[in-house]
Amino acid sequence: MPLSSATAFRATGREPRLRSALRGGGYGVLIGGTSGAAVAAATFDEPGFPISSRGEAALFGGVAFGVLGGLVGTVAGGLSPRMRWAPLPARSGAGAAVVSPTVRDGGVGASITLRF
Repeated sequence: MPLSSATAFRATGREPRLRSALRGGGYGVLIGGTSGAAVAAATFDEPGFPISSRGEAALFGGVAFGVLGGLVGTVAGGLSPRMRWAPLPARSGAGAAVVSPTVRDGGVGASITLRF
């Protein structure tokens, strides 16, 4: 069913914890490794340090923060599995509200008709 034809969504259950933990771990490795490599490469300025180049600093930072991010992401993903959502098709004869103006005994009012 195309997403544009759905009028509502309903929860169909939770994603399995293992799959959610692996997804979180993957995101954690990606985000931690990328940011760790970028920060380590940008802040490297100690030639006397055991790491001798900007590239080695980026590699070390990427691996270290990638492992840390993977652990945090795995725990977070395992503790909070995602919900699965499924679109509901539009019902024929779906509910409607009709407001009609009324005039009675010199007064003005409104009537509301609800259809389900």
